[in-house]
Amino acid sequence: MSRPSSVVHLNVVDFSAAIAAAKDRALADRAYVIAGASSGRAIVLGLSRRARDEGLVAGMSLAAAQQRAPQILIGRELIEVGTP
Repeated sequence: MSRPSSVVHLNVVDFSAAIAAAKDRALADRAYVIAGASSGRAIVLGLSRRARDEGLVAGMSLAAAQQRAPQILIGRELIEVGTP
């Protein structure tokens, strides 16, 4: 007799930003975003709470994020985090 199977879907808000902070403790209490390119235009995929407090949101263009918060740290696909 087979047991019924279950599917679990977890949507963790800003998961990529949380992973970046776990990998690099220097990001604690810093404004940073994780960005990715989509059709040649970089967009914000994830962001820290501090970046959110500065008015940044997931889905906005990276150019707009840098305009709103010039000091923002940018991580690209969790590989490296540095200044623009």
